Amino acid sequence: MSIAIAGEKRWDKISRQTFEAASSEIGISRRTIAEEWDRLSAGMSDALESSLALLEEQGLAAARPVCAMILQITSRFRPDVHS
Repeated sequence: MSIAIAGEKRWDKISRQTFEAASSEIGISRRTIAEEWDRLSAGMSDALESSLALLEEQGLAAARPVCAMILQITSRFRPDVHS
């Protein structure tokens, strides 16, 4: 089963603008969508770093390269990263 946001099904093509375009479809204002996108994306790096610290405490040293890959892939979602 797939889901589309404003007609887009590919997760790598979905952006803040995609959600804003779907505002009437999902019944949330464009402003609220923009604010939530910014709030969630701003906390992404901290959440990953916190998770990484916990995993490393548990002895999972291999978590660091995985975390680095996730940060690289998700950098387009974060307002603090300009690619």
